[in-house]
Amino acid sequence: MIGAFRLAWSQLSSNGWRLLAATAGVAFAAVLMLVQIGLQEVLFVSVTKLFASLNGELILISPQYQCQLVPQDFPRQRVVQALAIPGVRDGQPIYLGQVQMWNPINRRGRNVTTVGFHPQPGLFNLPGVDDGITSLLESDSVLFDRKSLPEFGPIPELLAKTGSVSTQLGTRSVSITGLFTLGPSFACDGTVFTSDQNFLRVFPYRRLERPDLGLIMLQPGASPQAVKAQLAAALPNDVRVLTRGEFIELEKHYWSHSLPVGYVLGLNVVIGLVVGLVIVYQILYTDVLDHLAEYATLKAMGYRDWYLVEIVLNEALILSLLGYVPGYLVSLGVYAWTRRVTLLPLYMTWPRLTGVYALAAGMCVFAGVLAMRKLKKADPAEVF
Repeated sequence: MIGAFRLAWSQLSSNGWRLLAATAGVAFAAVLMLVQIGLQEVLFVSVTKLFASLNGELILISPQYQCQLVPQDFPRQRVVQALAIPGVRDGQPIYLGQVQMWNPINRRGRNVTTVGFHPQPGLFNLPGVDDGITSLLESDSVLFDRKSLPEFGPIPELLAKTGSVSTQLGTRSVSITGLFTLGPSFACDGTVFTSDQNFLRVFPYRRLERPDLGLIMLQPGASPQAVKAQLAAALPNDVRVLTRGEFIELEKHYWSHSLPVGYVLGLNVVIGLVVGLVIVYQILYTDVLDHLAEYATLKAMGYRDWYLVEIVLNEALILSLLGYVPGYLVSLGVYAWTRRVTLLPLYMTWPRLTGVYALAAGMCVFAGVLAMRKLKKADPAEVF
């Protein structure tokens, strides 16, 4: 008895051009899925990295808050009132804004996310923030994200030479006195940190009494859920209380459901599956059709239908492997190019690698199942 795998390979390799077309179809689907799923994961990681760095268990926001690009303020008094709740150790207001920052070399402007807060250590879990926190007490001083896009200029190099870099933030002249590490995202090309007082100088229409976030830090051993319930009951309905994890999920939900980028990335994954499915189905269907007489002969020789099904399934799995390997290699190149151009942390992960292969293999097997319907016409009576 000839092995089903061996026979499947013989049939596939008998037509080199057809095998190449099927391999290319699977590779295209694999590249599209690996890249789009990777970008989708990077989207969520990058837009929430700032909030994930907050050293607080609870976050106060306005009920109208949507995302960091369009934050909504609320009364600062709510942060003060939260300090009276048992289990709360500290509370700090945080201010968010988008403004142009000028490249100190070519004087070209580009939007940055500006974060204002009272300068005290321990609010952000980001390298460099606490090291330069005292410099923010000076008027018109800011910390700059060293991983911002290079369009802002060689600020880290200039800072290493002079100790301070003068530039313009909005309509205000500021001095960059230190660096921290965060990285760009789909929401912003760069980030600067400054004091709440300096923030108001850059955004003169904002008020100290109207922050965008309230960072609530708890006593050791205090339950975030329990304190959250107490805060929600004690504070008016002009503020919303979330755990840090819930706040991050809120941001993810907005980017995945309320903005086109989330739909587009998800749609491209579906398109990759459909294109690969159609190509593999056409290849397997044609292969079954071309060898219909041989399948009928095998039936006449006593081979059961399951053996014929096994041949087609083996063909599908072979195609999934042959197409996935070049698709994976091409995706690595796309990942490297994307990291270099956008500075986004796009890296291949084992869960993504195995998960996408499972999708590719399932796509091929499903195409094989559809192609098997033609096997019903493999009637031994038609051969003799």
